[in-house]
Order: sequence, then C-alpha cells, then structure tokens
Amino acid sequence: MESCPFAQQGDRWLADKGFIVQHILDNWGVRVETPAKLEGKKQFSVEEDIHNRKNSQVRVHVERGDQMSLGV
Repeated sequence: MESCPFAQQGDRWLADKGFIVQHILDNWGVRVETPAKLEGKKQFSVEEDIHNRKNSQVRVHVERGDQMSLGV
C-alpha cells in the first residue's frame, strides 16, 4: 500500500452527505464522518441527532480555523 500525503491512519474526516469516499480512504485507515440521513423517517433518532450536532460543532471550529489561517 502506498502512502497518502494528506491522511494518516486513525484520522477522522468530516464530509457532507453524498460524498462516497469511505471505500477509498479505508486503505489508509481514515474514517469519514457524514451526517445521518432521514431515509424516509420523519425525524432523527436521539443517537443520530447527537451525532449530527457533534459533527456540526466540529465543522464550525474547522471552518473558523480555516478563515483565521487565510486572514478572512
């Protein structure tokens, strides 16, 4: 297996719904976190809601960090 210059084993990446890349990143031990999907349900389960909220909080921090590093 060749190395990946932008990922390390054990990394967790955030992605929007619809990004189907887990099968590619499995080779490097990277876990892709995506929001839960309703898939015909009227509302999320408690676990799915907590998962979505935690990922949203992390995403806000990452985006703020990106803006700060770019001087925006």
